[in-house]
Amino acid sequence: MGARSYNRPLTDAGDRRRRRIVGAASLLLAGLVAMAAGGGATIGLAYFRRVSAQESPTVLKVVAIAGFTTSVKSTFAPLGSGLVKWRADWSLCWDRTPNAIGYDITVLTSEGISPRLRRQTTTCLVVEVAAGEHPPDRIEREQGIQMSIQRSQLSYRVRAALPNSQVGEWSREVSAGEDLSDPPR
Repeated sequence: MGARSYNRPLTDAGDRRRRRIVGAASLLLAGLVAMAAGGGATIGLAYFRRVSAQESPTVLKVVAIAGFTTSVKSTFAPLGSGLVKWRADWSLCWDRTPNAIGYDITVLTSEGISPRLRRQTTTCLVVEVAAGEHPPDRIEREQGIQMSIQRSQLSYRVRAALPNSQVGEWSREVSAGEDLSDPPR
């Protein structure tokens, strides 16, 4: 039997399946080649083009977020097995900005800045920073480890959203789990 021609119409489900597999393999190979050739730049360029095509809001340098405070609230629930189910929620709060209609929050990770903004009307962000099921004597240690990891990988910035498509400037980065009552080290 001779080689298959891909220029002829599909005749059976087997042909369609083979074409899908070849197409998926080609896409995978193209992605691997792009990554080997610096694909991060390709993805970054696509993001830049998408963002630059959007109309940017007017940034008012005189409007800045102030009065950051943080806190951690832990909750515990005993389980029948002698373990305790626990969770630690970290709150980042700030002072209300005059004339603000909301607040934009962006996430910064070790991989970069998220292109998605979260808009909210309240002046506090609450994030789960640690959770687990452990014996009571290990909870503090495990919570400390998980919060340390979060601090090293996840940060937030906030800006005020104002009327007429205006925004304030971005705040400084605050790491998830960071305790702002501690003096800087």
